[in-house]
Amino acid sequence: MADEEEPTSPWSGSAALGFVASGGNTDSSSYNAEYGVKYSGERWNYASRGTLNQQRSQVQITLALSLIHISEPTRPLYI
Repeated sequence: MADEEEPTSPWSGSAALGFVASGGNTDSSSYNAEYGVKYSGERWNYASRGTLNQQRSQVQITLALSLIHISEPTRPLYI
């Protein structure tokens, strides 16, 4: 009996989530999240990636958001 290869999915992706907190004299916190998803099909490619970062302290609050979305006919995608 020959070994049959399992079909590979055209979808791939990743996700990350983080949180840091500190107390006392420094009283600060930080949040971050990130995702990435990619579809490589026979007729079209799709890729999306996003990040969210927030820093917070007694004096300053910083928020950053970044999103990238690509959808096009089939050809290699590099993100």
